[in-house]
Amino acid sequence: IASAPPTRTYPLRLLAFAHELGYGGAQLFLAEVLRLLRANLGAECVIVSFADGPLRQLLESLGVAVQIIHGDRGQDPILYEGKMLELAAWAAPQGFNAVLVNTVYPFMGVDLAQRLNVPAVWLVHESFDLAAWWGMEYEGTRSYMWERMRLAMRGAAAVVFPAERTRQLYLPYASPERLIAAPHGIMLDEIDRYRAGFDRRRLRRELEIAESATVVLCLGTIEPRKGQAALALAFHELAEAFPDAVLALVGETDQEWQAPRNQELRRFICRAQLESRVAMVPLTADPYQWLAIADVFVLASDLESLPRVVLE
Repeated sequence: IASAPPTRTYPLRLLAFAHELGYGGAQLFLAEVLRLLRANLGAECVIVSFADGPLRQLLESLGVAVQIIHGDRGQDPILYEGKMLELAAWAAPQGFNAVLVNTVYPFMGVDLAQRLNVPAVWLVHESFDLAAWWGMEYEGTRSYMWERMRLAMRGAAAVVFPAERTRQLYLPYASPERLIAAPHGIMLDEIDRYRAGFDRRRLRRELEIAESATVVLCLGTIEPRKGQAALALAFHELAEAFPDAVLALVGETDQEWQAPRNQELRRFICRAQLESRVAMVPLTADPYQWLAIADVFVLASDLESLPRVVLE
C-alpha cells in the first residue's frame, strides 16, 4: 500500500477505531475523548467500529461520523489483508492526519495507520499480557495476524494505559518511552449536577425497588471476567441472613456471543429461587440512577485496569 502524502498536523482530522459502540467503560472513555477533541480543537472525527451500538447516536450528535465494518475474527491472512486493502482505499483519499485506536481488539487500525504513514495513538485498557490475551481470543501466537499485532504495538507513536501496572505488562512488546500510563478522569461537574437534582425515593419507585431494600449494585458489562456469576452465588449464600437485600446486576447486553452466559446466569437465579431479589438489567445510558439508589457497590471483577465505574 502506498504511503499517503504528508499532511499538516492542524486542523486535526482524526480516524478512530473501536471494537463496538455499547455502553462499556472503554467505549464511554473514547466518546469523551472525541467530544473534548471536537470541543477544544475543532477536530474532524470519523470512527470505524466493528459492531454497532447505542453510543452511535451520541457520537453522531457530537458531529462524529460513524462507519460500521464487519471484520472477520478469524486468522485468515488473506481475509485480513483484503480488509486492510479495503480500509486503505477508503481512508487514504480522506486526508486523515492522526489515528486513535481504542482497546486491543481493533489493532488493525494501528496497522492501517503505519501503512498510510500516519501517527497512531493506541488506548489499551486490557490488563492482560498481550500473548495471553491473544491466546484467549484466538488460537496460538504463531499466526500472521499475531505478527501484525506485534508490529503495530512496536510502531505506534504512543500506547496509553489507564494504570502503571497495566503498562508494565506491555513492556516486552514496545519501547518503554512510547508506553504511557495516564489514569482516566471523569466529569465531576456532570456528576455534581446529577446529585443536586435526583430524588432517591422517586428513582426507586421508577425502578420498582422498595424504599426499605438494601440495594447491592454491580454495574458493568455482564461477562465472565467481571465476576457477576460468582457474585450471584455469594449473594445466594447470604440471602437468608439478609432478607431485605436485593442484588442488581446492571450490564446485560444483546451481543450474540454473550447470550449463552446470560442464559446460564438467569437459570441459576431461577434455580436458587432468587427471581424477586436478583435483577439482571440491560446496560443503560444513565448509570448514575443506579449509583444514586444503591447502598453497596461491588466490583466483582477478576481483572481490571482502572474501572470508570469505581471513579463514578
